Amino acid sequence: MERKRNDAALILWALPALAAAALAVSAHAASATAAAAAASKETPTIPVPRQEHSPVLLSIPTANMLMHGQYRLSGRFQYFNSTEIGNQDTTFEPATTSDVQNLNYTSEILVGIENRAEVGVQYGRELSFSIKALLLREDLLWPDLVFGARNLFASQEAGLYGVSDEQTLKDLQSESFVMAGKSFSRSRVHMGLSVLTHANKGFASVNGGLEQDLGAGAFLGYEVFERFSDFHQVLTLQWRYRNLVGFSLAMTEFQSWIRQSGEWGFFLTPSKNLNDGYNSPGISFSLQVLGWVPHRDKRTLPERVAILEVKNAELEKQLEDLDAVKRRLAELEVRGVAPASAMGDSDSRNAAAEPVSSQPLPAPQQAVVYLKSIAEKSGSDLTDPKEVRELMAKLVALGPEAAEVVKRAAVDTAAGVVRVHAVLVMGYSKDTGYVATLRPLCADSDPRIRREALTALVKLGSRAALEDAKRLLSDPDATVAMAAGQAYRQLTPAPVKARTPAASRKRAK
Repeated sequence: MERKRNDAALILWALPALAAAALAVSAHAASATAAAAAASKETPTIPVPRQEHSPVLLSIPTANMLMHGQYRLSGRFQYFNSTEIGNQDTTFEPATTSDVQNLNYTSEILVGIENRAEVGVQYGRELSFSIKALLLREDLLWPDLVFGARNLFASQEAGLYGVSDEQTLKDLQSESFVMAGKSFSRSRVHMGLSVLTHANKGFASVNGGLEQDLGAGAFLGYEVFERFSDFHQVLTLQWRYRNLVGFSLAMTEFQSWIRQSGEWGFFLTPSKNLNDGYNSPGISFSLQVLGWVPHRDKRTLPERVAILEVKNAELEKQLEDLDAVKRRLAELEVRGVAPASAMGDSDSRNAAAEPVSSQPLPAPQQAVVYLKSIAEKSGSDLTDPKEVRELMAKLVALGPEAAEVVKRAAVDTAAGVVRVHAVLVMGYSKDTGYVATLRPLCADSDPRIRREALTALVKLGSRAALEDAKRLLSDPDATVAMAAGQAYRQLTPAPVKARTPAASRKRAK
């Protein structure tokens, strides 16, 4: 009971100190004026869909979720002192200090599925499994909320802490949890509840953690978890290289490093011999590698033949349309020069001084030609992007009749790749008349159309697209979901900054 009260007092002391440190780091990242004016009205970052980085918190389950097709490989070594130096008291049961394995290792592989679930396999002393599902996605008001289970069939935590007691090993298996996570500028907070389904006493425990971005690829983590009516803490410092590799160094059982037997200080060993790593000062090293599962469409031979036949038919139709346009241009050219050839020499010289009156193609036909040219040039790596922009400008300059052609091409599911470029033209045009056509395209079956339609709405400055962006935050296609997150941030109005008295006096002058 005395140890529990001491641990509770330590938590009450450590949490405000770490919170103050996190606020100091955030204030250092922003200017003093901006921090004073917007501290109470700062808009939280929308990390949805939030691409998962290397984990900062090592012991508690978190509300972070891997994206679809993203995987994480990790390995962790943990060492602790379970014996007081100079004290070889081995009278406790069931194990002696010589039986305790002080250096332990575990590894893990996690894979994200549809931005909504994670499955994992862990291996240390024994093989275990984990699963996690996203119940609620974070937005401006609500946090991420996940439900899951870990340490199925074996406990990796027990292996890391050198637990050898059979009953304790059984109690630590099959842990179910509910966790919530919320981002605040450069910080992220996790809170939740865990249940040890095999334990008869102290089976329910609370978890809490803080992730703080220190800048320059460094992150600070602090976590607290409860085991058998006793609180345990881990302090972590991580260095991250881009979003590929993360290296973490942690002080496990942080409360035992700084306080033992009611006294404050710095301790390398426990105050008495222990039979496992709980309440023993320890060090943990962790290495995480993140990547993406290669994606390749698997189709049978008849399916591939059918796809090639469809593409061949589309190419033949495009060639026929181009031949028709060439014939039309040839007819117009012949009609423009034939009258001059039938005149006499003097009449021909007089007519040469006047411009030849040839009839151009109607605007709808010119729009079709420009759209196809844009699609062909965009598909070539040798095309100068300036040429594509010039074609778009000419197409926009044709007026309302060409705009109707662009709208029909965008909604025509048989138009193939031309649909995407029609949507790009809408965004380039800055014409808000396209908004009514673009919003239904945000629900199109083609993820390219959904992504480009939402991007075009942002370029047109449509505030109504905020609803479409919020809906597409949970899109199964990762590129669409990322575009929706960026659109959500761009369309969300910026907070109104409070005017300082000095600024008010300056404005009055």
